[in-house]
Amino acid sequence: MSRRDQSGAIMHNIRYSYLTTSNRLQSIATTSLNSSSYLYDKTGNLTNDAAENLTVQWNAAGKVKSFFKGAQEYRLSYSPMGQRQTKARIQSGILGIYDVYIHDASGNVMAVYSADITKDELKLKERHIYGSSRLGVYNKEIAIYAPPTGISFTRGQKTYELSNHLGNVNTVISDRKKQTAVAGSYLADIKSYVDYYPFGVQMPGRTWQQDEYRFGFNGQEKDDEIYGEGNSTTAEFWQYDARLGRRWNVDPEALRYSMKSPYSGYSNNPIIFIDPAGNTDFYYKGNWIGTDGKKDNLIAIVRDRKVKKEITSYTKRGSDFLAGILDNGDIQAGFFVIHYDILSEANKNLNKALDPAGHFKEFSSSLVEIGSGYHVTSRQEGQVIDLLRQDRATTQIGKGDVSIHSHLIGTVMDNRRPVGMSAEASTYEQARDESDEVTFRDYKMNLIVGKEGVPEAYQIGDGPINISERKNIINVYGSNLSNGKIGTIYQNEIGNILSERKGKLYNRYQSKKKNE
Repeated sequence: MSRRDQSGAIMHNIRYSYLTTSNRLQSIATTSLNSSSYLYDKTGNLTNDAAENLTVQWNAAGKVKSFFKGAQEYRLSYSPMGQRQTKARIQSGILGIYDVYIHDASGNVMAVYSADITKDELKLKERHIYGSSRLGVYNKEIAIYAPPTGISFTRGQKTYELSNHLGNVNTVISDRKKQTAVAGSYLADIKSYVDYYPFGVQMPGRTWQQDEYRFGFNGQEKDDEIYGEGNSTTAEFWQYDARLGRRWNVDPEALRYSMKSPYSGYSNNPIIFIDPAGNTDFYYKGNWIGTDGKKDNLIAIVRDRKVKKEITSYTKRGSDFLAGILDNGDIQAGFFVIHYDILSEANKNLNKALDPAGHFKEFSSSLVEIGSGYHVTSRQEGQVIDLLRQDRATTQIGKGDVSIHSHLIGTVMDNRRPVGMSAEASTYEQARDESDEVTFRDYKMNLIVGKEGVPEAYQIGDGPINISERKNIINVYGSNLSNGKIGTIYQNEIGNILSERKGKLYNRYQSKKKNE
């Protein structure tokens, strides 16, 4: 493997040598990195990296129990579900500083406490900030043994991560804004920025850090004590070496993927894949092309032909596609994700809107997330009363996590309003489109059925202009209209998805699974 720096010169040139009887890495010969040799235990977990003076011990569950970096020892412990619970620093056999991770019921880290035994101190170190996933960290430290008196608020102690489509943390900003020379104009307070080579090594010349941030490539926690800044990350089922693109331990799913090394990272394709495995069934033009083996009713609408071929190739071998930890509304390279329950309700509204009896009606629904599903909390219908007089088709979207609504069908605009419509009706319809931007903010996901294009105010001015008629489509948005669409789903795709007709490829996949 070769990497080049910002000037184009060779930065790393790594040659891998393997044991003749397995996929275990025996040694590497490199430039700029330390050439090294490796040892493993009987189960295949890395126990020694000679050049880095690193020794690793594992527990019975296949998790890193401790590691020595020279004389410095680090000890780790885990919850029954496998999440890291403590990280302790041991110097000359004496316990010094250790961090304690507090999780919620889903396993998300909510806070980190730090104890310094040598100083008899305990403090709240971090509180994590979440939306649909982790957004950042509130770094204000609070001494537990001596609570502060009074109340104060200091800007700059909350940090937010800006990630790309693969979940890599590219930029970290604080909640402080910087005044520019222009009155009323501000800049973000950037704490760090980083770009990555494939597999996760940070790019020199494109990386800067004012304050340390604990998360990096794929959004995973960094263990910088091992190989330096950003070169080693940890997740629930691995310890990972970004320099070599390899994991320390055998992939727990290795028996299902005999076509690749059990030490490979990101299926040797970090441009598309993230790790660990995801939770979605994948469709391309309404046809089922693969799954990751988990049944939680998430659907990925694939648009990229290269991604489609990749998933299909996995499926034909009877393997699950590794797409990362996905959630409703996520956008990944070549596809986006929507929950089955949401798609089903949107399709019902679309059918009503396309029916001739529904052309002068508006339809809306709201859904809330309960457990692993979405449940309808309200359905509304608004009727146009009289085209020549009072014309308001009022619908009200109930409170929830997801909103679904249609727009009135239009024909031609003349003299600032649709032909045959009252001035009041024209003004109302314009206001409804403008209000989408406001309405969207109240929901994590918003779907507009039957309308092509981005919601926007009708053109103001004399002369006829066309208004889009209802189309057989569902446009999917997040909570911010300015971010653009998550994606579009066409009605001719929806039938196969909702009927779960998965076809010959699914049968072939099931047959391969049975023969494993």
